[in-house]
Amino acid sequence: MLRIQLAEWLRLAADPFQLSAIDDARAGGTSWADIAVALRYVNRQGEPNPGSAMNARKRLHVAVNGKPGDRRQPQVAHLIDQRAAEERIAEQRRIAAGEALYARLGGVARALLEHHGAGKILEDPNDDGFWWGELAEAVDDRRDARERANLVSYVRGVVRETQAYARRTGKPAATTERAREAVKAAAELVELSDES
Repeated sequence: MLRIQLAEWLRLAADPFQLSAIDDARAGGTSWADIAVALRYVNRQGEPNPGSAMNARKRLHVAVNGKPGDRRQPQVAHLIDQRAAEERIAEQRRIAAGEALYARLGGVARALLEHHGAGKILEDPNDDGFWWGELAEAVDDRRDARERANLVSYVRGVVRETQAYARRTGKPAATTERAREAVKAAAELVELSDES
């Protein structure tokens, strides 16, 4: 069993290394035929088989970048690239939505923190304060678009926790009109970000 586990570990460690070596060789101008020779993909006459080398690269791409259930077939490599592209597009949309709300959200986030600090927003005493802590840390530390988009997540977390605790206790989410307006404005903004 140990030999089987060791062989699997070595294969998992070697796949990324070999994929990187092939990609570096291709980037350096090495032909698929030369790569086929290096990988010993040759026919009986000793001629290289570039198609086999290309398929080997695709199988390695699946093994390294795929999900556990993906089969190591060359045609799956395209699906993995497509999946990665879709994830990048979704992340770009999330960032764009955060950027669109950033100007209004920054002020609302500060208002929430101000009212929370004054004890005017309801908070579960058994809650660890995670969302409030993240919001306080992020509100003035937004160097790039990704961090500004994360602000949406922190405001959403604060609003959801506050509203959930208010429902459980039957109390209002905030004790003053201005604090209630801040919670309401935050809820509307994060709901708007869900729609974008």
